[in-house]
Amino acid sequence: MQDIVDWLISLEEIAGDFYRNAAEQFREDDKLQYFLEHLAEEEAWHFHVMGSAAQLLRTHREIRTPIKFDLAARKNIEHPVRNNYEKLSSGVLNKESLLECIVAMEYSEWNHIFLYVVNTLKHINKEFMYAASKIQQHMRGIEEFLETLPEGSSYINKIRDIPNVWENRILIVENYAPVLELLKVLLEKDGAIDTALSGEEGLNKLKSNYYNVIISDIEMPSMNGIEFYSEALKMDQEINQKFIFFTGTTDDKHLKFIHDNGIKYLEKPLEVSEMRRVVQDILHDRAVKS
Repeated sequence: MQDIVDWLISLEEIAGDFYRNAAEQFREDDKLQYFLEHLAEEEAWHFHVMGSAAQLLRTHREIRTPIKFDLAARKNIEHPVRNNYEKLSSGVLNKESLLECIVAMEYSEWNHIFLYVVNTLKHINKEFMYAASKIQQHMRGIEEFLETLPEGSSYINKIRDIPNVWENRILIVENYAPVLELLKVLLEKDGAIDTALSGEEGLNKLKSNYYNVIISDIEMPSMNGIEFYSEALKMDQEINQKFIFFTGTTDDKHLKFIHDNGIKYLEKPLEVSEMRRVVQDILHDRAVKS
């Protein structure tokens, strides 16, 4: 978790600089300048929140994340921020391009990862409960500003289209809500996502929906992932081809079951690019390495 927070701190710093410089460049538009200055202030506050998170993690080293953001994933997420900063520095951003940049930056995976960190830590420190609420206000404030513009409807429509509706469907079964929400965001571009917080809930989803990919944890109360898989297999004999266990289990019986049944298995923590590769392999009917 610490490396994710450190990475977010650097992104918040770049975003704050971007908005401050943009406010200066567009100072002839009072309304836009005020909006950009407000965004810069909020990014400074986000920077402070991640600084608090970094400090908290130094005293709570037991906090782990099952997701690793490898270099390829980080570059992909950083691209809108860094690319827009370069365009601004080169003086090639007009107002329309600037607004496009803001939507691309603020509604990217970056802010969802920020929320993941906040939602993970809010159970330890109440400061992060406030942060979770305030980040939602931040997003709403952007929409309210766009709604005041004559051309704002086009940007609002783009926001409402995020994520797009995809033909492929993915089911994620994970009892820890922050991880569930993060996986959902990271895989939204690969398909329409359904989620379940338990094996029983997952089975109910399978009864009424068809899924191209099913991702499940193993260590879950009541019905664990092995039991969920066994019951799901009764409903669909081909489910082995599209099922992925994503787990940190060290239970020898669980691992033997996975091996004996040839089920795809991804171990926590895992790099984002690897998760996406395996999901894409299943969606495109390619051979997947277990």
